[in-house]
Amino acid sequence: MPAQPRLALLIDATRLAVPDAVGGTLAALAAHGRVTVRLAFADWRQPMPAGWDAALQAGAVQAAQVGAAGRIAALAVAAMDLLHAGALDGVCFLPGDAALLPLAQRLRAAGLTVIGAGADAAFAPACDERLPLPPSCVAAGVLAAGSDAADAGTGTGIAACAPANVAPISRSDPPPGLPPVRPAPRLAPPPFPSAPQSAAELAADARLLPMLREAMAACAVEDGWAWLGAVSQRLRKLEPDFDPRRHGYAKLTELVEAAGCFELGRRGGGWHARPAAVGVPGGADGSAATGHGAEIGAKEVAATGTNEGRAP
Repeated sequence: MPAQPRLALLIDATRLAVPDAVGGTLAALAAHGRVTVRLAFADWRQPMPAGWDAALQAGAVQAAQVGAAGRIAALAVAAMDLLHAGALDGVCFLPGDAALLPLAQRLRAAGLTVIGAGADAAFAPACDERLPLPPSCVAAGVLAAGSDAADAGTGTGIAACAPANVAPISRSDPPPGLPPVRPAPRLAPPPFPSAPQSAAELAADARLLPMLREAMAACAVEDGWAWLGAVSQRLRKLEPDFDPRRHGYAKLTELVEAAGCFELGRRGGGWHARPAAVGVPGGADGSAATGHGAEIGAKEVAATGTNEGRAP
């Protein structure tokens, strides 16, 4: 016996004036496959037309809490999650809404069957199948407490009837069993040092110099030189809160020079640096950066008459 297609029923409950449409849709879907996922999206904390509790229980439909403004987004997220889980052969939208047209086209492109229950004219072309619903079942807009559409759909008016599996709560109430939520205190940023750190203090930072070398190695091009603009971007990937001012320097160029273990110079109009060899001026022995990079900088100063340049 061939396996039945697995279907999901995704309901925009705020667009249904008559909850009984859920049962009718489930009965019609039985001819198309087995409905394994049943979700109804609404702000269940707000008054809904009477009869929803019974309709959800009778159809074994799970109520999904979502704000009124997030209905379409919630439906789309649920549909894409089900698509990527690979557990479905088709999706039925109740009711079919023109706002879901791009989603339906995406699902069909992935090989899923799209069924629209009460689909409007704009949504119908995206459906493989259409299930008819009486026009009175679908509200022209989102149902709201006290609306004429909601009153007309039930005959009993609006009732505060949140489903049994969704506790009606106030917007300001905390979840049951949890203390009231208090806003997190604003933390002042740590103060920057009043004076630049020395080379010895920079070397004492177990993270700083290895991170600088790692960033330079990742950005190095000719002869190991790395443009400090790219190095700065790389440092923020390695440590998002990196800031040379935390070490008392306004610019990365000044920090690299003060570390005393890097060669620094200007190449092509921008500052470049690279780790200096051990035992040479500007090397890892902590002496001043006066290696080949300094010579490059001196030549440019002599040629231009200025030592101003871009520095990250």
